[in-house]
Order: sequence, then C-alpha cells, then structure tokens
Amino acid sequence: MPRTGLKIFLSLVALIVLAVCAAAGFIYWKAGQGPSIEEKSVLMLKLEGDIPEYATPPLSPFEKRPLTVWEIREVLQKSAADHRIVGLWVWLNYPNTGWGKVEEIVGYIDEFQKSKKPVVAYVNAADERGYSIALACDEIFAPADAYLELNGLAVEVVHIPGLLEKLGIKVQFERFGKYKSVSGEKYGRKDLSDPVREMINSMLDSQYSTLVGHIAARRNRTREQVQEEVDKGEYFARHAIASGLIDGDKDEIQVEEHFSKKVGVTGKLSLVSASTYASVPRDVAGLKEEGARIAIIHAAGIIVQGKGGFNPIFLEHETGTDSILENLTRASEDEATKAIVLRVNSPGGAGFGPELICSKIEKVKKPVVVSMSDYAASGGYWISMAARKIVAEPSTITGSIGVWSVFPDLSGFNEKLGLTVDTLKRGKRADMLFANRPLDEEERAIYRQSVLDMYNHFVSDAARLRKMPREKMEEVAQGRSWLGHQAKANGLVDAIGSIDTAIDLAKKEAGIEGPVTVWLPARRSWIERLEQQMESNHREETTLPALAERAEELLCRLKSERLYTADPERMIIH
Repeated sequence: MPRTGLKIFLSLVALIVLAVCAAAGFIYWKAGQGPSIEEKSVLMLKLEGDIPEYATPPLSPFEKRPLTVWEIREVLQKSAADHRIVGLWVWLNYPNTGWGKVEEIVGYIDEFQKSKKPVVAYVNAADERGYSIALACDEIFAPADAYLELNGLAVEVVHIPGLLEKLGIKVQFERFGKYKSVSGEKYGRKDLSDPVREMINSMLDSQYSTLVGHIAARRNRTREQVQEEVDKGEYFARHAIASGLIDGDKDEIQVEEHFSKKVGVTGKLSLVSASTYASVPRDVAGLKEEGARIAIIHAAGIIVQGKGGFNPIFLEHETGTDSILENLTRASEDEATKAIVLRVNSPGGAGFGPELICSKIEKVKKPVVVSMSDYAASGGYWISMAARKIVAEPSTITGSIGVWSVFPDLSGFNEKLGLTVDTLKRGKRADMLFANRPLDEEERAIYRQSVLDMYNHFVSDAARLRKMPREKMEEVAQGRSWLGHQAKANGLVDAIGSIDTAIDLAKKEAGIEGPVTVWLPARRSWIERLEQQMESNHREETTLPALAERAEELLCRLKSERLYTADPERMIIH
C-alpha cells in the first residue's frame, strides 16, 4: 500500500476507535445516570407469578425475568425519595410467593406511604396473598369479573406410598421427632399422623387469625364481618366490591384516568415500570449510601453438599454449598466488609450440606445475622442457628429441628418388571443400601440408629448455638415447624422483621453508626454462563454407552438416596 494510502487508512482506523470510545463513554455516563424519568411519573410495580429471592443475570440480553424481593425493596425506597415519581401503582396478577415475602412487601409499601404519595392497587387476579399486598395501598380497584380467591386458607397433602405400592415399591420410613414432618409423611405414610395434623392445624389457626385481623384493620371491618365474607367462598371481584373489600369496579384505563386526577396530570400519564426504574442509581433518586460495607449472601432452595443440581426425588433444583461457602469466604476476607447478612429462603437440606455452612458461620469472625424469608426450616434452620442474631417475618415457616429418611425396597418393583438381580459381596452388610431387597431387623435397627444419631446431633448443636438447655431445646424441636412469631416466643429466633431489621442488627453487632453500603456478591454474567454451558455441552458424551451409564447412575441414586435432614417443608398455606 502506498504511504499516502496507509496514512489515510490509519487515520480512518483512529477515527473509528475515537468514535467507539466516545460512544462507550456516553453509554457509561448514561448508565451512571440511569434511565430518563419524566417529571410527574407514576411507578408501575407489577407483581405476578413467582417473586424470587435473587436472580442470576439473564442468559441473553433480551431475556426478561421477574423482580426479586430485594429489587422490589430498592425500587420502593428509591421511588419514595425521587421527586420525579409522584405515585405508586401496584398491579397484581396472582403473585405466587410465601407469606413471609408478602409481609415483607407490605412493609415496603407501608414505608413508601410515608412519602405521602398516592398508592393505588389494581387487581387483575389474586388470592389471599395478593389481596394482602393490595391492602397496603390507599385504594384497591378491580374489574367486576376479575378473579379474586378470598375463601380462607388450606393445606393439602398428597401421599405417595399408595402409588408406590401399586408399582411394587415399599418405603421404609424413619423420623425423629414426632412432628417430623409434612414432607416426610408425604413420602413415608398414607395419612397424616396426629402430631403432624396438630402442627398444621396450629399453624393454620395462627395464619388465618393474622389474615382476618389484617383485612379487618385495613378495611375498617370487624373480624366477624371479615369471616362472614370469607366463608361465602366467592371467586370474583364483584362480591368484594359489593361488600366494600375493594373500592370500585375499574379496568386499567379507568385506573389510569383516576391516577391522573390524583396527581394532577392532564393528558397521558407517564408510567415507569419497576424493572426500568430498578436501574436508577440510589444517589440519582436522592438517596446516599456510604461508610462500612455489609454483605448480603443468599441461601435459597434445598441445600446440599457440593455444587447442587436437580433432585429427581423432590423434582426441584438443589442449591450446593460451594457457592454459599465461597461467598461467605469472600465477605469474611474483604476488609471493607464489617458484617454479613445471610438471607435464608430454604425449606430444608440433605446430607451434611447444612452442617458445613453452619460450621463455616461459626468460624467467621465478623458478625453474621440471618434474615429469614418464606422458609428457613430443617436444614434451612440448621444453617441459621450459628448466626449472632436471627430475624424472621411473623409468618416465616421455620424450626423443624428433626430428621426424616425414606429408604425404598424395590424387590417387588423388580419382580413386576421381570428384573433379576445377582449380588456378589464381601462383608455381611455390603448390599444393605442397594434397595433391591428389604432390610432385615438388624439392618433396620442400624438404619434407624443412624437417623437418631443425626437428630441428636441437630438438637444438641441447636441447643449449644442458641444457648438453650438441651432439655428445653428438645421441647421446641421434635421436628416441629413454627411460624416466625411462634419461633420467637420459643427462643428459636431473636427478632421479628424484614431484611432491613437484619441489616440494622448487623450494624449494631459490628458497632457501625450511620449509613452503610450494602453489596451482594456478584453472580456470573449471561456471557459467562453461556460459555460454561457451551463448554459443558462440548464435554458431554452422547454415545449410547455414556447415556446408559448416566441412566444407571440416576437409578442408583434413586435407589440409595438417604435423605438425612431433607425436609422440603413446603407447607403451602393458601
């Protein structure tokens, strides 16, 4: 290339580089400012479907995901302080979450109310949980034909052993203590035992009383009036409108017009979605965080040792201890971080995973405070009990200090399928856990003792860490699940409140005064996760022998799974 041409080419390259840099700088500057928000905007908070504790970055830039409960907190705090936001519109379409998160979200809306900005709820579809959130708003509207399930609370347990018997599979069920548990009896019994039935009724009584009292207080009714409306068993909003539990029959367009009048806007109302507003920086909204750092680490789902994965027995994802332990280490070694809040939303754990996390927390020299969400039961309680302080919502399901285990006998199933088994062994009990034959009396005693040993270990650790006499802990353990306010009365938790309560306690434990910076350990980006998935797919063998080997591994796991402390205490009260 001639020298002149080379100069022109290099000049063009330099211009392109400068343009890219300028564009990147502009994007970076804009990102720091967040999205453009018009004056007199109304925040639209849509609550529908699952409300997760946390979410990994989307797998693609175009993937949508629901707001987490933490993001809802942030959005409501920022918008309350932001002069550009003049009101809050809570749009409800059957939010599916536990009562702990419901109480937390109600608390966040109550805090927003202190800004004196109008808050209106629109019910597209909801049950008691969604309606409870709507009650935190100034006004509630819904179309007359909108679905509104406001007929009381129920727990339904479908028992599996009868089905397994038809397949030739017998279950050998062991548990300690007597209330352990709804999930255990689902897999281990054909009906509920009297203690478990007593536990469920106690929790139902408490939760129903709380619900009725919440409606009565927020809608200026007597408890008797609310109970009368609930017992009608109506399923459409028109009945709630007629009884005054909803303020009027309005569709979305009419609610928008109503909101425009309330905030003094003529013409089109400027609505900002909560997902868009979530990227507004706190300082741009008018809030400042500075000073010492507090780390928030999430422990959600069934907790197992290692990396986690899919559990074929419970048919849900397991959270491995590796990531939780790694984040605890990062936070404990970070000099700027003065305290840790462990956010727990776990119905249980399997194996020794919960014990590993509990042991790690004991060794962390910085204050660790637990904030319980919907669940922190069994293994979820085990990972919590080493914390300096434990905070729960009034309706958090927690405790369940007990152990259950189910072990299958597949001999009848093998016979039905025409499978024959040859076993060669060295050692009298070498095939004890293969599950192709029933356990004999001695083996059943060994199996039962191993479950009892785990229970005694759980109760003793709980007593030691909660500084409670072993005999007293035994009384409140017995595998019994408690609602948060009951757990506090029994000394299993220290305070009732939200994650903000836990942050305040962490500050106190660490001797921090004034504002703090809250940080969540970074999760892998969508590019990193895509790269890992591609790498995993590349390594995965798809030959028939490899597939057969993996199928055999799965069968072995199904046959020999020992579910120590595994207690998905998903007692859905709905």
